[in-house]
Amino acid sequence: MRQARRGQATRRFRGRYRHKARPYDPSRLGLRVSEAERRHYFIGRDMTEYDRTADSLRQAVKMEAIGQLTGGVAHDFNNILHGQ
Repeated sequence: MRQARRGQATRRFRGRYRHKARPYDPSRLGLRVSEAERRHYFIGRDMTEYDRTADSLRQAVKMEAIGQLTGGVAHDFNNILHGQ
């Protein structure tokens, strides 16, 4: 917080927000300091959808890699069968 007060750094970190209807929501929190008002502001953003999208992207990349691998194996196997 001292660095943020001096304008040297703004802190951002991941955390979990306790919601009354759900167990926990992943969130990203940031700290902002207002010199004029001499106040600290914490800004939170729900990261549920972001995490879901990132997981889907990772899964798609894995599936693409598996597809390329199996395609290469099938091609090599076909070459062996045809004697090339």
